[in-house]
This record gives sequence, structure tokens and C-alpha cells, in this order.
Amino acid sequence: MESDAESILQKTRLAGLRRMKEANKYAKRLLSQYPDAADAYIAPGIANYIIGSQGVASRFALRFGGIHGDKKVGMEVARTAENGRYPRPFAKIIPALAARRQKQDALAEKLLRELSEQYPDNALFASEYAKATGLPAPVVR
Repeated sequence: MESDAESILQKTRLAGLRRMKEANKYAKRLLSQYPDAADAYIAPGIANYIIGSQGVASRFALRFGGIHGDKKVGMEVARTAENGRYPRPFAKIIPALAARRQKQDALAEKLLRELSEQYPDNALFASEYAKATGLPAPVVR
């Protein structure tokens, strides 16, 4: 989550990538010993999706730094969304937005519906669910 904050919010992409690489290392170590630790799939899943979504030139340059990514492998974050404990809502947001981007409407709709039902006061989840289903956006008061 720190790597996401650095990359997205603070716009320090290189620092974010370093943290992402570090998080992946810890997640892989944990998963090698405890493959059922569903929460650990969030780090490599997000990293793979973000890096895999970069342009060809960016991915090529990142490979020299030992950073690899694959969008399809990145969807493994859905394991955390299904079986995770602590970051489950966050793990649903990422694949829901990725599914919308990849035109996987059924998956996006399912995840956004679940988030809307779990957090009925969150207007953003309701709005994204409405966009995914083609329904009119809810009125926010």
C-alpha cells in the first residue's frame, strides 16, 4: 500500500517501484512457506498488473532494474478479494477497476456490487457499480 501511495498519490514512481519490488520479495517468501496466506497475493498481484499495464518502452526499461510484470498474472489479486482477511475491500477495488479497463464486465459488476452492498454509504462504489451496469448513477446527498 505504501508503494501505491508513493506511485499514485505522491507521484514518486521510482520510489514506489522500489517499495513494490520489496513488497513482492516479502510476499513471495511468505507464500513459499504458506501458500494459503491469501492476503499476501495482493502485493504481487498489484505490482504485476501495474507494471504489465505500462507501455512497451517502460516495461523494457524496468526489466533492466529487475522489475517484471504481467497484467494477467496481476489479476491474482482476486485471490485476496475472495479469501483475504484484512485487505479484502482493497483487493476488490483493484481487480474491479482492472476488469472495467479490460472489458471484463461480469467480473467488474460482481466486485463493484459486493463493495456497494458492503459499504452502502460510499457513493463512489455505488457510482462505479452504476457505470459498470449501465444504470443511472445514484443521487448523492
